[in-house]
Amino acid sequence: MIQWRLVSFFVIASLILLVYYASLWHAPRSDQIVYFFVTADRHDWLSLTIPCYDLNRWGTFAAGDERLFRPLAFFFLGTEKYLFGYNFWAWQAVGIILHLAVIWFLMKILWRMGSEEVAFSCSLFFALLLMDMEMVIWSHIHSYLIFVLALLIALDQIYLFVVEDKQDRWRWVLSGTCFLVAGFIYETANIFAVLSFLFLFNKRYSWMLLVPCGLYLILDGINAGGHHISPIMPHFNLSQGLVHAMLACGFWLYSGLWSSAVQLYFDGRNMIKEESLNDLLSYLAAIAAGVSIAMGLKRLERPHRKFLFLLLAMVLAYALVIVMGRGQVYSVHQTLIRNTHYYYSFWALTIMATGVLLSTLKNQMLKTVFVTALVGLSLINGVKLYQINDLQAKGSQATIVLARAVELLVQEKKDQKDFSFYVPPDYPGNYAYQDAYGRKSSFIGMLYPQYYTTRHPKYKFLVHPHGS
Repeated sequence: MIQWRLVSFFVIASLILLVYYASLWHAPRSDQIVYFFVTADRHDWLSLTIPCYDLNRWGTFAAGDERLFRPLAFFFLGTEKYLFGYNFWAWQAVGIILHLAVIWFLMKILWRMGSEEVAFSCSLFFALLLMDMEMVIWSHIHSYLIFVLALLIALDQIYLFVVEDKQDRWRWVLSGTCFLVAGFIYETANIFAVLSFLFLFNKRYSWMLLVPCGLYLILDGINAGGHHISPIMPHFNLSQGLVHAMLACGFWLYSGLWSSAVQLYFDGRNMIKEESLNDLLSYLAAIAAGVSIAMGLKRLERPHRKFLFLLLAMVLAYALVIVMGRGQVYSVHQTLIRNTHYYYSFWALTIMATGVLLSTLKNQMLKTVFVTALVGLSLINGVKLYQINDLQAKGSQATIVLARAVELLVQEKKDQKDFSFYVPPDYPGNYAYQDAYGRKSSFIGMLYPQYYTTRHPKYKFLVHPHGS
């Protein structure tokens, strides 16, 4: 049994490394460039982590970010910058490693449900899901992978509480600690902790799940007092929010299951063309999912049903937070097409719910059909993942080469009293850059604002007619 599980994980891990290998040569982009700009004068670990815990509230990246309180997200970003600097290969490797860790703990929960083939096929599908790609390859949001990882560890223990009635105190401490870590990375984890408490309130140590939430609210309140922050949801309309959450869930479902239904394009982020978002198809997918769940409930034993309801409550809460939070800054449609990294958390929860339903399926032929379909879709997604990562790696090649050349120049000459340099925006690998608040520069200028100048630079990279 153990040997088979190790082999199955090795197979999935090998495929992940294959399809994501090219992403090791992707260049930083979008908010990550702004992060490098804001922290350009910080190099030691303490200055990159402790003072920057609320960086989004004084070094804002995009509209609405000042409402968020994610101290551990910036702690991990600062630690990565201290360890890796502008070694972008290392940043990208961290994303792949964390994705592998997520898959291991996802498989662990699915194995507990009893069906080896379901655990393998569901994990493989999630591991190679095309729409999960942005979370893995965008180095700015590695902490979100840690959020999902912590959530899975907590849910693994909750499964034991609910289904196997294991009540060891250390398991409750572990769950509370995981919610604490997850909550200070991504605030939605606090809602998940409250939902878990409500489903487990009759258990002796369930109160431990509320401790992280209380601590988060206190520290967030104290920190927010020193900043001018607009309300998170100034136009709160629950009924409208539920309709939009249904739209979001349906869209994530059908576009995740059949990636050919949407068109991706790259513009600093991997985004979806707006015409790909079909409202009718989204609602139909959500309704179909609801009907399938209702049909599967009757064969579930009460503990499994309770765990499934918790997962579904988390899915709904997650979608509500997205459409009623980010949806206050952008339209719901814009929120969904601009932020493809939202798929990852949604599908992690959805895959676990799928595992609960499939593992208890008695009809072996029907189970085989589902398992085969998931494996087939996984392979289709894997091919697309490989192609997109390879394409973006080729597109980043000149930028990586230029960044390395500039880094060598800075390391060699930065101690000169009047050191400065300039790289024209049309230099191969460089490009004009303007962030969400109109700060104009170039890619290299954002990395080294303290040395970069257009006025009488000491060193200048020249563009020649036949190459640089």
